[in-house]
Order: sequence, then structure tokens, then C-alpha cells
Amino acid sequence: MYDRKKPADLIAHERLLSRLPQHHSEYDFVKEKLYQLDAGYAGELRVDKIIPEIHLPQETKIIADLSFEFIQNHFIQIDTLILTKKGIIMLEIKNYAAGKVDFNEDLGKTVRTTNELETKMFDCAVDQVDRTVQGLNKVLCKLEINLPVFPIIVMANPQAIVVRKPQNLQLNYTKQLPRKIRMLLQRQQEQANVQIEEIYEKLMKSAHKRTYLPLCQRYGISMQDLRKGVLCNQCNLPIVRKKWHSWKCENCERPQHKIAEDSLLDWFYLVDGQITNRAAREFFELENARQANYFLNKANLMKKGHARGRYYELNM
Repeated sequence: MYDRKKPADLIAHERLLSRLPQHHSEYDFVKEKLYQLDAGYAGELRVDKIIPEIHLPQETKIIADLSFEFIQNHFIQIDTLILTKKGIIMLEIKNYAAGKVDFNEDLGKTVRTTNELETKMFDCAVDQVDRTVQGLNKVLCKLEINLPVFPIIVMANPQAIVVRKPQNLQLNYTKQLPRKIRMLLQRQQEQANVQIEEIYEKLMKSAHKRTYLPLCQRYGISMQDLRKGVLCNQCNLPIVRKKWHSWKCENCERPQHKIAEDSLLDWFYLVDGQITNRAAREFFELENARQANYFLNKANLMKKGHARGRYYELNM
């Protein structure tokens, strides 16, 4: 089974919300963005659960959450790719809230109306899928992979009712996928001399490793606005060191076995791609340079520079 990891952008927004005071001017914006990211990830996981029911050929490969640079500085992101000898099925997963969804291609918008009659417009999902398919075809051409691409918009929430479907694009609800994909593949002929393992390796090697600008820089939030200290990775309340190597949250009473790694991710996701001993002492409110040094070394970071010029980066 393929591995879909929790997106770094989702984790970053979770960490930002935990350190941003509720009275902050950007709090509601970050909360809404986190809701959207979390809903998208939940929809992808829901689709992942049903894919085994398709009973795909044994040699089939499935890739989750893939990104490509198809032309210089232009990127596409793909939720799920299913590689078969008859073609590549590309799933674009949408997890709209309960209500009505209108794929209005003339307007160039996808319009969602909730059961509470709240209307919201999104960029046209049909145009988005078309751009992704065109980009993927460019990537396949460069890699000399001769397989057709079959895009499908997948509605992850069965309570989101489609009132106008895309004109020339397959759209299915999650539970329809096994039957619809089997029918799609039955209509296609197997391509000669196709090696799925080779195609999989080519795509994985050419995939773009996404980097994310720390959220405070992305949203113009001052580091000084964030809650400082070491926070519990369960309840997000401040915790203090009980012994030199021991941290425990007095609120939820959970031991914090990976407190250095978890805490330092807050810095890298939110503030900067580098950290010094002094910055660690100040941001995490550590007692002294020695404790900060232990904290940084415990997290298995890359050391760069020497003496006073030493700094640390994530070991990617």
C-alpha cells in the first residue's frame, strides 16, 4: 500500500495556530486556512481507504501527493496517481462541505452553497484539472513515458450534491470509484512493452521536493507575536523541564519523549530555516546555552559554521 504522509503545510498551520494568540488579527484567517487543509487531507484519506476495493492488477503502482515542475518555475500538485499498463489515472480529490456544488465552467468558478445557504466561490476545478493534466503530459513526454492520462474529479463528501457536472471531465463520488475505474480500464487496451516499475521510478526521481516558506514570513506575522516556550505536543500548554533529560506536561500528564524535535519544528515551520543557540534559548525560554545546546543536538539537526557562528538546519 502506498504511503500518504500528513502534509507539511497542514502541520505548519497547526503549529502556527497553537502559538498564535486568539486575539491576533490573523488568527481567524489561519484557523480557516487550517480547516481547508485539514478537510483536504481528510478527503484524501477517505479515498485511500476505498482504492483497495478496485482490485487493480498486481503490477499497479499508486503514488500519493506528488509535485512536478513541468516548465521552469511552474508546478503542478497531484493528489493521487494510479499507474497501470493501460494508462495513468489521475485523481483530483475534492472534499466540499455538505450542500450544493456547481461546476460553472462559463463563469470560471466552482461555487459551493452550504446547507446554511453560505455561498463561496473557488477557482474553477475543471480549469485546475486541465492545467494539471497538461503539465503531467509534459512531464511524461520528457521522461519518454507513452501512456494516456485519465483524470477524475473525486467527491470525497457524499453530502456535497453536484448540481452541474463538468462537461467533459469524469466526476465520481468515492464509493463509485471501484466500479467506474474498472469500467474505464476495461475499455482500454494494454500498452505494449510497458514496465510499471520503471515508470514509477522515473516519476519518483523527477518529482519536485516542495519547500515551504516559514509561515510567519508568508503571512507577515512578527515572531514577537508568537507564544514562546516549550509547548506540550498534545494540549499546547507550556511545559517545564522536570529533570535535565525529562519533560512532562502537568496539564495532560503526558511525558514528552520527542520534545526537542517537536518544538524545533515550530521554529523551522514558522520562523526561519536556520536557528542558533541564542535564538533557541530566547524562543523556547531555555535556561542557558548548555541546555539549548542539548536541545539542539537532541533533535539531530545539521550543524553548520563554527563557534559563535554556528547554526543549525533541518536534516532533510
